[in-house]
Amino acid sequence: MLEMREIEAFVAVAEELHFGRAAERLHRSPSNISQAVRALEQRVGGVLFQRTSRTVRLTSVGEQLLAEWRPALRSLSTGLLEARRSIGTATRPLRVGYPASLPENIRITLSQRCPQMGSGRPVVWLREGLNGVYLWNAQSEHDLDVATLWLPPQHSAIGNTYLRTGPQICRSEAALLVSLGHPLAGRVSVDVEELADHCLVNPEVATAIRTEWVPERTPAGRPIPRTTVTTRHLDRLYETTLERSAAHLTFRMLSKSPAWESIRGRATLVPVTGLRPFTLRTVWPGIETDGATTKFAQRLASAGRHLNDNSR
Repeated sequence: MLEMREIEAFVAVAEELHFGRAAERLHRSPSNISQAVRALEQRVGGVLFQRTSRTVRLTSVGEQLLAEWRPALRSLSTGLLEARRSIGTATRPLRVGYPASLPENIRITLSQRCPQMGSGRPVVWLREGLNGVYLWNAQSEHDLDVATLWLPPQHSAIGNTYLRTGPQICRSEAALLVSLGHPLAGRVSVDVEELADHCLVNPEVATAIRTEWVPERTPAGRPIPRTTVTTRHLDRLYETTLERSAAHLTFRMLSKSPAWESIRGRATLVPVTGLRPFTLRTVWPGIETDGATTKFAQRLASAGRHLNDNSR
């Protein structure tokens, strides 16, 4: 009998074209994903993926199966989530997740200005210590209804097709996180073209927004050296940056946030000129039907209009 875990594994690998990322997305081990795909291939009687040591590609049979199964799986996931949401949503608080990299004064201001949804439903803010929320999907175990996320320069929406992206809440200028012993540590600022002369940490989780957190090249076309970090934990990401004597592209507000406490006294931020600011935006599952979350996202954007780098 065909099992749901096999269908989920196949669709995840087909969309990610990477067994490891598919495993993270479904909160399962890579070996479990591989076993599920092999079992499905045995049922089909053919190969669904062309695998090499570096790439994963769909075969013609795999492409046909994906076209038929992906809409069905999304329909099932939507129905399940809607059923869950219909139970007690009128009285249950709206759970809004926010990153540890968000300054508390901004979080407090937003919560005070938007204490409830338009319907009177109360709002509860929960600190999200993981980057994994970027991979939010129907199978994720995030206990959230809405999340606020930082998006890198040049991007105004998250590429995860499961999520909707709201308008900008606030912005913060780009900066490099470096150790105190890094060659850039004493600089007043760094031009974007100079990024090509230093190794930058590129969080793998950013694949969820279908782009690289760190640009592949500078505006002048110079390649930027990058090293990938697979952890979803913010504190581990910062620690790895310091351990590798690398630089992490981030934003100036980080130094005012709870996330900064773990590296205070060991790191500094150097402003980057020539890049657009990072923006804080609201994201939520795109199956909403009544528009209430969309309106809440708009209220947050209005409340945070003046909460930028110089906010106190």
